[in-house]
Amino acid sequence: MENAGRPARIGRAQERLAAFALLVVADDQIARKKIDLFPMVVDEWRGRGTVFGIGSYLKDRGWPREFTEIILPSIIMLGGIATLMILVHIIFKPTRREMIIALFTGFFVGYWLLTIFGTSFRGVGQDLTWPWNLPLTHH
Repeated sequence: MENAGRPARIGRAQERLAAFALLVVADDQIARKKIDLFPMVVDEWRGRGTVFGIGSYLKDRGWPREFTEIILPSIIMLGGIATLMILVHIIFKPTRREMIIALFTGFFVGYWLLTIFGTSFRGVGQDLTWPWNLPLTHH
């Protein structure tokens, strides 16, 4: 009876390893083909890029600014989080405690990454830039 739970643990470990291997292979294929998954379309009216130009497209069609700049990005972000939660739930079958720990860890890491990039990688005009591309003189 002491080995009763062992096959389930091995199965979950194999699922995790397969998911990780799939991610590594996909990343390698994307890097080799240099596929641009998120092409930035420059929005000349506002002077900043939008992913796929969805906001600009809808704005040109008469959609209200509140939808294209607030509601649509929120839906995209929450949809991404929900998709990841569903995939994790299907692949790993975590308990409620494990899911809460995973969400908290994700939000915590995301908060610190956004804080570091948002404050440390600013260049001329507060544009995001790499530290080695900064001009040598600041005024």
